[in-house]
Amino acid sequence: MNAPEFREIELQIREEKLLRIKWDEKRRRSMEKQWYRAKMERPRINYIPKGLSMDYEEEYSKYLMQEVSFEPRDNDDFTSLLRLLER
Repeated sequence: MNAPEFREIELQIREEKLLRIKWDEKRRRSMEKQWYRAKMERPRINYIPKGLSMDYEEEYSKYLMQEVSFEPRDNDDFTSLLRLLER
């Protein structure tokens, strides 16, 4: 156990564990952001199939209230909201 080869392998294993923990944390944060942004409904205002009708006032009010009540936590959230509004 005191051999330099053993210590070298032990150091490599420790580094791999730290990298795995780091990537797991990054993946978890990414999933959390994705879930947070997915809460926003996409508007159904742009296309109505023939023969169906919808209440535009209700759809627009739901869409606008969603935009007003959304509070971006960082710059990525803000740009995501901006892209949604541009669509």
